[in-house]
Amino acid sequence: MSRKRSFEEMTATGVKDEQGLDKCPGRVKLLDSVRAETTVLIKCPRTDASTVYYHLSKDMLRHSSGFFKEKLREDTITELEMGPVLDQIFELFLQWLFTRVYEELEASVSPLKITGRSTKDNWDLIPTHDGPLMSSQAKAAIGVIMLGHCLEAPRFQNHGIRRLYAAFSDPGSANKIHTATFYYIRNQFRAESIAPLLEDIVVRNWGDESIVEKDDLSWADEVRQGPRFRLKFVAAAGQSLEERRMKALQIEDYLVNETDD
Repeated sequence: MSRKRSFEEMTATGVKDEQGLDKCPGRVKLLDSVRAETTVLIKCPRTDASTVYYHLSKDMLRHSSGFFKEKLREDTITELEMGPVLDQIFELFLQWLFTRVYEELEASVSPLKITGRSTKDNWDLIPTHDGPLMSSQAKAAIGVIMLGHCLEAPRFQNHGIRRLYAAFSDPGSANKIHTATFYYIRNQFRAESIAPLLEDIVVRNWGDESIVEKDDLSWADEVRQGPRFRLKFVAAAGQSLEERRMKALQIEDYLVNETDD
């Protein structure tokens, strides 16, 4: 009677363990997301006035955004034109949509505001070494928070808040807070958690000119025009910089409520 052959002897390659079959748990959802009848063509403006196009899953957009859930209520919709949201910021949303993260660059970029109280937005993330600077990480995060608010995508918005918190937690980054940036955020996001976060960072670090541009006379206007900021500023006036820094800011205090999917 011949002996029973081992698994290794019976394989054509001589491997000792059974290899098994590959599985793709999300294959049904993945394939559904790329079929023509389940996608929508998104048109997004670029800085040079041209338009970039994205074919995206309707279900993925609806699942992550109240804005898209409303706009794509009818399955017959095949195209959707975005408003004035920069393609560079929108592509951060697309990265997050598929991976729940987005790529951050270790670079300096031009700040949000270039000329004082100008309402002109400057969202490009092109690295530069000229003029006033801020970190690409911080600028991208502010753009993400703005877009997350507009898209009614609280999880995306909270990811941006966490990344902004991380940017200001890096002592080596170019994240000096200028009044122009503070003014923009306070007015754009007055009721959002990003405004209190910036207020608390300014109050906590007032006196450290590597973080807050203290000599800018416009801070007097910000204190006078912002009741909530004024109360914080006055309450901390009797404390030294070291005393104000004794307690770390907690990211949980600034996140927005996330609605159920």
